[in-house]
Amino acid sequence: MKIALSIILIPVLIHFSACSTQEDNIVASINKEEISLSTFRKKYQKFLDKIYQKDNLLNRYAFLNSIIDEELILKYSSDQKYDQDSLYQARLQKINDQLLLNQYFDQVVNNDVLVTKDEMRKYFKWQNASIHVKHIFSKSKNYINELKVRLNKGERWDKLAKECFQDSILRSNGGALGWYSFDDLDPVFAHHAFSLKTGFASDPVRTQDGYSIIHVNAIEYNVLLKEEDFLLNQKKLKSKIENFKQKSRLLRYTDETANDQNILFEEKTLEDLYTFLTSVDLKDIEKLENKLLVEFQNDRWSVRMALDKLNELSNRQLSRINSSFELKQSIIGLICRNVFIENALTKNLNKSENFITSLKKEKENFTIKYVLEKIGKKDDFNISDNDKENYFNFRNHLLSNSIVNVDSALIKKFIM
Repeated sequence: MKIALSIILIPVLIHFSACSTQEDNIVASINKEEISLSTFRKKYQKFLDKIYQKDNLLNRYAFLNSIIDEELILKYSSDQKYDQDSLYQARLQKINDQLLLNQYFDQVVNNDVLVTKDEMRKYFKWQNASIHVKHIFSKSKNYINELKVRLNKGERWDKLAKECFQDSILRSNGGALGWYSFDDLDPVFAHHAFSLKTGFASDPVRTQDGYSIIHVNAIEYNVLLKEEDFLLNQKKLKSKIENFKQKSRLLRYTDETANDQNILFEEKTLEDLYTFLTSVDLKDIEKLENKLLVEFQNDRWSVRMALDKLNELSNRQLSRINSSFELKQSIIGLICRNVFIENALTKNLNKSENFITSLKKEKENFTIKYVLEKIGKKDDFNISDNDKENYFNFRNHLLSNSIVNVDSALIKKFIM
């Protein structure tokens, strides 16, 4: 059962004080943890910006109430020692690693991304257009290059599409995707597709899913473009171009890293692992788990080590592994991920102020979510089918074991 973090004010259980002066500067205290006016004001402004509302007394109390909830839940988590749970630690490690990767990519891949006015005008035109497009696709760079050579030699597009697609519709229609607007396509795919002239095909394009040769059948432009609309959308256009350039850089950087690692697989073991993963009978893992699966720069992974790494993938990522080749690509991606994390640690990015601040915030958010997941499975709080009632009972329990003071005069009178 999922329990959402609700905003529920229970005034009878919270002591409100009206005797504070502005100099005290403490909005509230929760079990001796004090919330200063400056801290409250800063977070409250972000809250207002997020929900697109103006300052009023109701919003002030609603936000304060959410802060009180968070502090109570974090204390409850500490009292229950949830941070010692193996599941908690594993999920928190994933958050830590992802933040570290974000820091690393910002420093190594996403730095110095420049956007020109000409690029923004081009994207503005593309944003107001539709394209009819088809493609030939492969996850293998070697195979897509082979298809391009055959295409250049005069082999029919439809014949090559039948070879490369498993999907029956794409096989029969020559890989036709139909009409799309710019934002409906992968940013890298969209950029290259809209860059083409009608009737022309691209060179192989590296996207997040693999490699595509793109062919444009038709483009329809909105001819009623206004300069004022361009000026109003410059920030959004700049962000889209930055996103395309960053994704392109990351794909290129990952490919270069994989090449540098000199990754060599034991192909028979890889096939056995894929067979095991797709088998109903999982009894023979003991015979397989200690076998060498892959070697790369200064390291090697057994099947067991690879399985542990694969467990880090999301269900969506795992569902896309439909062949031993896709399994290999997933493991290569995990190897590169490990390299990136090791590089980030070498650069001491985990000790930067930005990382430490971001991790603290993400850890608090995750802890709150984790606690609410846990109480949804407990019988201590009169769990029912009503999420709001469940949260009310839980919060009532926390408040009954806490001391909460709120300076109502300060809440009412402070100026934003």
